[in-house]
Amino acid sequence: MYCCSTTVERNFTHFNILCNKNSNCGIYACRDAPGKFLTPVEQLLRLDEAGIQYTTQYILGMAGRGKGRDSTRATADFFNQAHPRRLTTTGLTVFPGTPLSEMVRSGMFTEATDKEKVEELLLFFEQLPTDTFFDSVHYLNPLNYRFFTLREKDAVMDDIRDLLATHSEEEIKQMVGRHLMRSL
Repeated sequence: MYCCSTTVERNFTHFNILCNKNSNCGIYACRDAPGKFLTPVEQLLRLDEAGIQYTTQYILGMAGRGKGRDSTRATADFFNQAHPRRLTTTGLTVFPGTPLSEMVRSGMFTEATDKEKVEELLLFFEQLPTDTFFDSVHYLNPLNYRFFTLREKDAVMDDIRDLLATHSEEEIKQMVGRHLMRSL
């Protein structure tokens, strides 16, 4: 009970939490009893029970090139078990001079293409029946949207399908302009 009781006593009313299949969730430190750690879903459900709202963030492309489909399905499954008030995304970007850029240089990680990140976003929406506010307005995102998932998701998915059908890999890369970005 350390997680929620500490949270409530300190009067926090909203958390921002990073969640991806590869990273699980950035709140692994909460324990239910001495020696018993809660899963990330259990931790978010505790926040739900305590009436504490939270925003979750999903990083498109975090699994790397060719691995996004499995990661996206697992991440959507994770979010479908919890009840985030708001869900945000950003696109993974490898910046020069970072540990991730060293992993790319050494061959330990291959960044997903921008088209793969757009395909991940479409698959994510296809797998996401939960009702939440989605916000992807960030300069590192391949596409920017703000909408309530149950009301407007179908129109957004049609927009993404149209983009994928009418634009090449290179056109999507140029549209996003990630290769021009050097830092946050």
